[in-house]
Amino acid sequence: MDRTVYFTTSVPAAIAMVVLAVVVIFGAVVAARRSRDRAAARAHAEATDAAATARARLLTRLDHELKNPLTALQTAAASTQQLVTAEHDERPDVEAAIAAIGTSSRRIARLLADLRKLTDIETRDIDRRPVDVAALIDVVVDDAGTAPGADERTITTSVPRAPWPIPKVLGDEDLLHTAVLNLLTNAIKYSTPGDTIEVRASDVNGAWVAVDVADTGRGIPDDEHEGVWDELSRGADVRAIPGSGMGLALVRAIVHRHDGSVELRSRPGEGTSVRLLIPAIDRSG
Repeated sequence: MDRTVYFTTSVPAAIAMVVLAVVVIFGAVVAARRSRDRAAARAHAEATDAAATARARLLTRLDHELKNPLTALQTAAASTQQLVTAEHDERPDVEAAIAAIGTSSRRIARLLADLRKLTDIETRDIDRRPVDVAALIDVVVDDAGTAPGADERTITTSVPRAPWPIPKVLGDEDLLHTAVLNLLTNAIKYSTPGDTIEVRASDVNGAWVAVDVADTGRGIPDDEHEGVWDELSRGADVRAIPGSGMGLALVRAIVHRHDGSVELRSRPGEGTSVRLLIPAIDRSG
């Protein structure tokens, strides 16, 4: 009789122990998985930070190494030009060579400035404040009006203002101005007189503000869509047009620093549209 009672009362205890063991094991597995995920995320973040630091160091060193030779080159070109002018000796070949040196040195100077700017954007702290995108676009369009060829294109804007204006975004107004201005001046540069350029802003589900810059220009071949965001990227059919190939890289860096994204759509011979998505400030907050 005692054995029967002992056996009967031990079954629930044994089940409870098994359940407890299962819970403990399951908890240990979940904890191990979370720990692994955190370690992987931490390792990824550290690798990303290390890559960004190495990249910034490389660009800074490149800027430092090229600055002095570039200055010497510009000085030599200017001195040679003065000598040729002083001697009153018209030498078209010499003057053409000097002009080529000047053009190349200015291009390198612009490239270094853009590399310096890219490094700064990717590494410095951003002063985030509410930005009125509608007002920003008005300023950008006004500033782009001085770009070569702007008066030969039709530039229009479309920004909702009633009954509810688009929400503001939290960010660095100067950087966002640079991003949109880069897109607009690109649209002017890679289009032709008579083309249409539109700058549009819209509210995307109350969570994002989209800024689209679209044109009816030459467009970009499909196989070049991914590469346009890379530093120094230059399309095969636009190499004759002056530029450093850094514009869209700067745009992407600025948008990513604002926790946003970029998207490009383009068809050769029809035009290009680039969309920036920036997180909106919650209007209910």
